[in-house]
Amino acid sequence: MKVNCLVIDDDPISRTIVCNYINQVDSLYLVASCENPVQAMNYLHNSHIHIIFSDIEMPMLNGLEFIKSLSEPPLFIFITSHQEYALEGFEVNATDFLTKPFTYARFLKAVNKALELIADNEKEVIDVQKDYFFVKLDSKLIKLYFDEVLYVEAQKDYVKIYTNTGKPQLVWLNLKHIEEQFPPDLFVRTHRSYIVNISKVDVILNEEVIIGNTSIPLGMSYKENVLKLIDPKLIKR
Repeated sequence: MKVNCLVIDDDPISRTIVCNYINQVDSLYLVASCENPVQAMNYLHNSHIHIIFSDIEMPMLNGLEFIKSLSEPPLFIFITSHQEYALEGFEVNATDFLTKPFTYARFLKAVNKALELIADNEKEVIDVQKDYFFVKLDSKLIKLYFDEVLYVEAQKDYVKIYTNTGKPQLVWLNLKHIEEQFPPDLFVRTHRSYIVNISKVDVILNEEVIIGNTSIPLGMSYKENVLKLIDPKLIKR
């Protein structure tokens, strides 16, 4: 599998160096090189980005503000001349922090750390069958049934899977990965941070869906898909 990368830096020389390094690693694929986070948003919406190599000090929106603005950020490797940002970088779960100038060997060390995290992430959902799936929790594999799942909530690098059988399961996955694995005729995204089991929904309102006593936001851009999924079950005049 090729790992999709995005480079964000307002310094063209720095961008060129990082892009050249990426192109020397067989497992990496450079999707785009951007001057600022605003340009990068386009690619994040249209491509599955695994790693972002980002400067921190940039006009309009700095790298730290950018990662905080994303509900499901990819892995971030920060690249900057200012070492004082290192602590704040790790506080937002940055994968690594490269201080300019850095060697190709140091770049590879950061990349290998990211690749290990991606490999572990891919193993989190081990198997998906017709009625059930397994998730990896610490050193255990836990079996869950799709009809037990109420909804899934994104929380930074994790998702919380809520079921009707016990406490929520906190799994190191992103919501997009869950969306790709779960049956699309049963699960639908209602918000950038939520996927619901449509069979468990009790009420659909303009801006929320209700499951039991829980209110889950319903975003305007997701509403059409939700209504389309329930349409076959809707009794019409």
